[in-house]
Amino acid sequence: MKSGHDRNNSKLVKKLTKEAPEALKWLSDLGVTFQEKPILAGGASKNRLHSVGDSTGAAIMKALYRKIREFQEKKLITVIKYADVQELVKDEKGNIAGVIFRQNSETEKNGECKVVKSKTVILATGGSGQLGYCNFNTSNCEGMTGDGLAMAYHAGVKLIDPAAIQYHPTGGVFPVNFSGKLISEKARSLGALLFNIDGEPLLSQGNRDVIVKNMMYEINNGSGIKTPNGNSGIWLATPLIDKIHGEGTIERELPILYKKYKSIGIDMTKHAILVYPTIHYQLGGIEIDEKGRTEIPNLFAVGEVSGGLDGENRQMGNALANVVVYGRTAGREAAEIAKSIPIPNELNLSHLDDFPIEKEELLNEI
Repeated sequence: MKSGHDRNNSKLVKKLTKEAPEALKWLSDLGVTFQEKPILAGGASKNRLHSVGDSTGAAIMKALYRKIREFQEKKLITVIKYADVQELVKDEKGNIAGVIFRQNSETEKNGECKVVKSKTVILATGGSGQLGYCNFNTSNCEGMTGDGLAMAYHAGVKLIDPAAIQYHPTGGVFPVNFSGKLISEKARSLGALLFNIDGEPLLSQGNRDVIVKNMMYEINNGSGIKTPNGNSGIWLATPLIDKIHGEGTIERELPILYKKYKSIGIDMTKHAILVYPTIHYQLGGIEIDEKGRTEIPNLFAVGEVSGGLDGENRQMGNALANVVVYGRTAGREAAEIAKSIPIPNELNLSHLDDFPIEKEELLNEI
C-alpha cells in the first residue's frame, strides 16, 4: 500500500498477501525450483522475493507449459494457436458470451474472423507498453498494445486508472539492440548502484517511480552519459555486486544478463553498464473484485490487464504473484459458473457497430 501511494484497492492487496504463500507452494509443486533464500526487492523492508536466478518468469512459464501439454495429451483442453482476439460478444441479456478472433498462422497476420461461444471468458492479455508512451522504449513483448483494455471498454466494462503506467528504472540503452530490454531489479537488490556522469551516486533502492524521477532529472539536466548513437543513460555499477558478495555472484545470480552482455564484449564483473527507464507495466486496467470478476457477468480479468492492485507503483515480484493468485481464483470461479449455465444461444452484437466486418458474416461463423 505504501509503495502504491495508498491508491491501491486494499481488498485486492489483502487477498494477494494472504494467498501468495499458497501460490508459491503450488508453483513449487509444479516443478519451479526457487532459490532457497528469498531476497530483498526494491522498496521492500523484508527479504520476501522468491526467484529463480534472473529468469523467474521463464521458469514459471516452462512449468505451466508442461502442465498444458499434459492436459492436451489427455484431451482435457484445447489450445488454439495464433488466435488474435478482436472483441468480446454478449448474449441477449448483456452477459459476456464469447469472443471474436482472427485465426492467423505463424506467417499470416490477417486471418479469417471467427466467433467462439463461451459460458465464461477470462482476459489475461497483458499491458500496453508497445504503444510507446512518450516515445520511451519498452520491456514488453510485441503483442502488448492494450487490446484487452480496448475490448473490455467496448463491451462496457469500467476501467480504473488506465493512464497509470510503470516505468522501470533500469532498461537497456546501449548497445542499440538492448534498448528497452529489462535489466532486472535484482542487480540493484544485490548492491549495484546508479551513478551520473560525474560519478555521483543516485538513489538506487526504493520505489521505482521515485528512482525513475531522479534518473530523468539527472539526464534532463545534462548529467547523463551520452551513448555513441546519441541517447543518454545512467551508469549501473554492476561490478559492485562481486565486490560485496564475492567473485562469481553475478554469474550465479544473473546468469542470463551476464551472458547477454558478455556476448557483445561487455563484462559486467568489470564494467558498469548504461541504463535508461523503460515502459514496464500497466498499473491501471480493468476493474475487478477479489474473485477476478468484472462488472459484466461471466467476464473475468487477471494479471496486468486488470487494475486496482498496485496503485501508482508496483513492487518487484508482485506481477508474478498477481497473475498466479488471481489466475487460479478466476479459473476456479469461471469453472463453477460454467457448471451451472448453458452455452448461450442468441448473441447481441449491437456494441460492435464499428467492427470492420458484416455482423451477418460473423454470425455465420459461429
